[in-house]
Amino acid sequence: MLKPRDSRKFDIVLFGATGFTGKEVAEYLALYGPQGMRWSLAGRSLAKLETLKKRLVDISPNSSNIDVVTADVNDKSSLHDIVRDAKVVITTVGPYTKYGTPVVEACVQNKTDYVDITGETPWIKKIIEQFHMTAESCGTILVPSCGFDSVPSDIGTLMVVDFIKQKWDRDTGEVKGTVKWLKGGISGGTIQSTFAVLEQPWSAIEMFTDPYFLSPVTGQQGFSLPLCYDSDFGKWQGPHFLAASNERLVQRSYGLKSIAGHSYGKFFSYREYFSYRNIITALLATISWSFVSMALFIPPLRWILQKYALQPGSGPTKEQIEKGGFECQFIGEACIEPYEKPLKAMAKVKGFKDPGYGETAKMVSECALALVYDRQRIPGKGGIMTPSTAFGHVLVERLNAAGMELSVEALTKSKDD
Repeated sequence: MLKPRDSRKFDIVLFGATGFTGKEVAEYLALYGPQGMRWSLAGRSLAKLETLKKRLVDISPNSSNIDVVTADVNDKSSLHDIVRDAKVVITTVGPYTKYGTPVVEACVQNKTDYVDITGETPWIKKIIEQFHMTAESCGTILVPSCGFDSVPSDIGTLMVVDFIKQKWDRDTGEVKGTVKWLKGGISGGTIQSTFAVLEQPWSAIEMFTDPYFLSPVTGQQGFSLPLCYDSDFGKWQGPHFLAASNERLVQRSYGLKSIAGHSYGKFFSYREYFSYRNIITALLATISWSFVSMALFIPPLRWILQKYALQPGSGPTKEQIEKGGFECQFIGEACIEPYEKPLKAMAKVKGFKDPGYGETAKMVSECALALVYDRQRIPGKGGIMTPSTAFGHVLVERLNAAGMELSVEALTKSKDD
C-alpha cells in the first residue's frame, strides 16, 4: 500500500551518496538544506554511509539527525523500501544506462518524485517510452538532467523566450547558446557514462542525427555550421561536448510546451556552441572533436580509450571544485515581419564553482528542494519532464538565492522603449 506523500518519513533520499558527485550533493544539502528537513543517505555500503554522515556532522551540526539506509539497484525489494518512504529521490548513481532504470521504475510505482544528473540522452529516451504516460497519469514528476547537463541551457532558453513574449508579445524564432567560459575538471564517473552511451551505437547515432530525439513534436531545426564567427557573442563558435544532449533536452521542453499550449513559437530552433578566443583554437577544437567522436564509435578504439580513462570515484580535488566556474549566454530572436528590425534578448547563467560538481550539486539539490517545498508553485504536474517544464521560474529564484547569477536583458530596443 502506498503511503500518502505528506506522511512519508523522508523529504529527500539521496541515492548514491558515497559516490564522487553524491558526496558533493550530500554536503550541499547538509550545509544549505532547510532547518527541519528530513533526509537520508542511501547506498550499498553501510560503513561508507556512516563515514560520510560523520563528516557531514563535522561540517554542519544540524546533520546529526540524518538517516542512513542501504539499498542496491539490483535488489528490487530494498530499492522499493527506500523509495516508498521518500517524497523525492535524488540519484547520482551512474552510468544511468546500467543503473538508472530500476530507480525510475521504483519511483513511478511508488509515486515518488525524482531528479538526477544524467546526460545520457539515449537512456532518457528509453525511460520516456517506458514511464512517461504512467507518471503523467499519476502526477509523479521525474526530471532527468538537473545538473550542468542541462539546467543552464534549458532554464536560460526559458528565460529568454519568456522575456521576448512579455516585452514584445512575440514568439521566439531562434535561440543560440554558448559557453562563454568554463573552468572545471571531469570525474571518472562522467567519462564512464559517456562510454556507456556508446555501447548502444545505433541509439547514439540517432541522437546525433535527430534534433527532436526526445521531443514529442518536431519543429523547424535546420542545418548549422560546426564552426562559425558569431557577431552577437563576439567570438568564434565551435564544438561543445555537451551540446548534443543539451540541444535535445531543450527541444523536449519545446515539445512539451507546445503540447500544453504554451509553445515557444512554431519556428523555434536551438543551437549550442562553445566560445573560442580565435579561429585557430576554434579550428583545432573542431578537428580534435571530430577525430575523438569518430574514434568513440569504433569499438576497438573505444575499448582502448575506456581502459586508460579515469575510473569512477576519481575527479577534481575539493580546491579545484571551489575554484571552478562558468558562464553560459543565450540569445533569442523574436519572430518579426520582413520590414521590422530584429528584436533580440540575452539570458546569462553564471556559476562560481566547478560546473560538473560544485554547481551541479547545487542545481540538482535545488530542483529536489523545489519538489519538496514549492510543489504547489511549480508548473510541473507529472511525467518525464525537463527542468524548465517542471520548475519554471521557481528554479531561477532558487538558483539566484543559492549564489548563482541568472539574468535576462534586451539587446535591441523596440519603438516602445
